[in-house]
Amino acid sequence: MGCSLDWKSLHEGCGLRRASCHTFTQAHNLDHLKDFRSLAETRKFISVGNLSELMDIWRILDMAEAGETNIEIAQMLCENKEKKTSHSTHFELFVEILEAIILALVAIATAYGGYQAALWDGQQAELYAESSSLDVKANRFVIENDQATAYNANTLNAWLDAKLQGHDRIAEFYERRFLPEFKIAFNAWIKLDPINNSLAPPGPFYMPEYHSSIMDEANNLTKEALTKFNEGTQARSTADNYIRTTVYLATVLVLMAISQRFEIKSVRAGLIILSFGMLSFGISNLIMLPRM
Repeated sequence: MGCSLDWKSLHEGCGLRRASCHTFTQAHNLDHLKDFRSLAETRKFISVGNLSELMDIWRILDMAEAGETNIEIAQMLCENKEKKTSHSTHFELFVEILEAIILALVAIATAYGGYQAALWDGQQAELYAESSSLDVKANRFVIENDQATAYNANTLNAWLDAKLQGHDRIAEFYERRFLPEFKIAFNAWIKLDPINNSLAPPGPFYMPEYHSSIMDEANNLTKEALTKFNEGTQARSTADNYIRTTVYLATVLVLMAISQRFEIKSVRAGLIILSFGMLSFGISNLIMLPRM
């Protein structure tokens, strides 16, 4: 270093060591210590026998420069983290808004589906009740028709007995007792001379002219009851379709709950897209179903 001093004596004679160095650095600005990097300052400091202090000061300068570098790196990391946090915050905000919209649509669609299902259930019960009532009326007419048929059959038998025994006045009496609709068929049957004509139908009931308005009414009521029953069954099916769609929409809620458990953007975005697609399909089904 261009100095004629005894290095060993300098090293041994230096009693400051690290404590002196710390005292020196506390009394002088750290920026001033950086001047010791120059060769002239180093020689000057050694010339007074402070070699150990100089070595300690260099260590401090190295640590200070390393600290400044670390501070710069930390600042860059913080800036990147802030940018990343800003982007993440924007993504989270967009996702939360989209999730809120999806949940609101699911809630409205589910409520609407349940409401329509309840209405169609009531419609089904009403139609089944009407069908049962019509069946009761039809059965009443059938019983009335059976009674009329039995009456006409018994009167016809009594007329045949009187006719075969030659009691014309009694036969005429029974003939006047036929019901109007049966009397038309009876007159047409008599014209065929059934007693002597073996080709004649076996009785007025088999004649084309025979017609029972009571039985026609019973048949009409039976058909109407069957129609009401089928409409009730269709109403039940429609209610089931609404309930099925409501359960399908509940799957969207499950997917939304699962997506909120993931912090991975791609997974969360994929679940949200899937939920939105299923929601669209469920709403389209609700639109296509019949409404009350």
